Amino acid sequence: MPESRSLLLRLGASLALFDIVQTYLGPGEPVEGFVVTLTAICMPFGFYGLVFLVLSRIFKAKFASIVGVMLLVLRHGFFMVPMFIVRDAEPPILRYGIGLAVSLAVIFMPWKSIDKFWRVLCPGALLPGALGIFLLVSGEETAKVLPAPIAKAPQGSPNIVLISWDTVRADVLPMYGGTDLEMPTLSAFAERSLIFDDAVAVTPITGPEHASMLTGVYPPSHGLRANMLGMATKDGVPSIATHLRDHGYRTGGFIAAFPLVARFGFDQGFERFDDRLLENPLLRLRRFRFADTGWVNGFYPFIPHAPTAYSDGPLVQQRATEWLEGIPQEDPYFLFLHLYDAHAPYRPTEPYLSAALEKKGQAQPTAFDPTDADAMARYRGEIAMLDDYFAEILEVLETRDPGLKNTLVLLTSDHGECFGEGEIFHDHVPSLYEATQHVPMILHLPGGVGAGTRVSETVAHLDIVPTFLAAAGLERPSDLDDVESYPLQGALQSGFGSPDRTIYMEAQQFKLGKARKQGWRTQDWKMVQWESGHQDLWRYHDDEVQNFATEQPDQVEKLLTAMQDFFDALPKAIGDEVEMSAKDMNQMGQLGYTEDVDPEEE
Repeated sequence: MPESRSLLLRLGASLALFDIVQTYLGPGEPVEGFVVTLTAICMPFGFYGLVFLVLSRIFKAKFASIVGVMLLVLRHGFFMVPMFIVRDAEPPILRYGIGLAVSLAVIFMPWKSIDKFWRVLCPGALLPGALGIFLLVSGEETAKVLPAPIAKAPQGSPNIVLISWDTVRADVLPMYGGTDLEMPTLSAFAERSLIFDDAVAVTPITGPEHASMLTGVYPPSHGLRANMLGMATKDGVPSIATHLRDHGYRTGGFIAAFPLVARFGFDQGFERFDDRLLENPLLRLRRFRFADTGWVNGFYPFIPHAPTAYSDGPLVQQRATEWLEGIPQEDPYFLFLHLYDAHAPYRPTEPYLSAALEKKGQAQPTAFDPTDADAMARYRGEIAMLDDYFAEILEVLETRDPGLKNTLVLLTSDHGECFGEGEIFHDHVPSLYEATQHVPMILHLPGGVGAGTRVSETVAHLDIVPTFLAAAGLERPSDLDDVESYPLQGALQSGFGSPDRTIYMEAQQFKLGKARKQGWRTQDWKMVQWESGHQDLWRYHDDEVQNFATEQPDQVEKLLTAMQDFFDALPKAIGDEVEMSAKDMNQMGQLGYTEDVDPEEE
């Protein structure tokens, strides 16, 4: 064992090399380009060298060595934590083993001359490492751009637009029975579209639900079952953007919030994918994941804690507009537009705020718990803002295609929001209530075909991919063989859908613990099975207050068996583990996905 001062040097170098191994072998964005490479290689040596140099100056040699060994153990323990909390992801045993081997080799290497090398390298790397960080955070952040597709779509192929208003529950909108919410643009749009009265989300979590929208399969099959801890596998089920791009469509995705950024796999198939969030240069350090690069946590106190995990709707739509204006008129396009303005925290601007507060407690539906009435009023104000944003993007679309004669537009929401349902207050993550699972689905077909049609049959976000494939004249891929889903255009014909369609649902966000749950929704019943063992059985058309689970155990058992059989038969994809930077964790916390909660007792 080297003597104490030598041991400190070796500990610092071993941690630096461990971080470098994990950065290069870990998932997520590859280490590319001079600036990122300079930072990834030099900063670990400089950072850990500085830490252990300070240790050697503050404490006596032997005590400093003890503290250094403790830091080493904590660092390795910090890396191993995701192995125990990540669900449905393979632990990074191999790359951890490689990093550990390199780390131990440095510590126990018998060459005395190596100490002199570390003594020069560690402090010497601090300056180029700092230079790398400076260049990284001072450079201009750009959206991902790929070449235009080689294939050519058939002449006359329709444009396809998917607009997702995050966190908008159906029943607050006027076409779904909501009152005292002025939405003239959406109301006029609905009059020339198909309105689906019973559209269902399969999970109340932003990332997994959008992954289901874009792939057409349930979360267990695309591999992304919770925000932040998984990635829709790029070698698994292809997204609708991939299908359309392969057949000559220009594809653009414009994202408003962190759960849908490229690192989670949402950029698949998009020629342009713009997931830039509100500008904050230090956000660019998020490409270094916190479990891979322990040094990045040293910068955490300097990263502002103001909400920076989303961009406002007008900015996102401006980026989409600029992209559309650059596409030749004859090229069909697929536009995915995600707006986050209705999500908490509810901060509508004037005059939306005053108008919403004036109707507090009067507008229907009212907050399930009256103590949440103020939050629900502010939430309505944000939805009113979305209507004006919708007018702006519709004007852009109609400038390119007057009357939308050759443009299909589908407007929906990934999930709704609870205001006291199940004692869930202005949140959605733990819910399988209708407040979160019943979502708006409004489909404008080219030329306004079927205008004003109301469809009572149950539909789901799983139907979006078949709808877009049918619009583009493409065949249904084999990836959807295990999914009951339909092109929504079929609602204009007899025999659409299934009169007894069932929907599997789940809430698997990791913070829920024993409150994770699975649900089975039939035409009459909704059964929810908690991981804790608690069960709910509701006649959800009437209410979701009276729980029939105790008095109707046979019905529970029947539905539970059907759900389990269905789940067991689903193809399962193991999502890639995506380790997060300290700033990533802060961003997700700003959006309500990482804070601890006490699971509800049975």
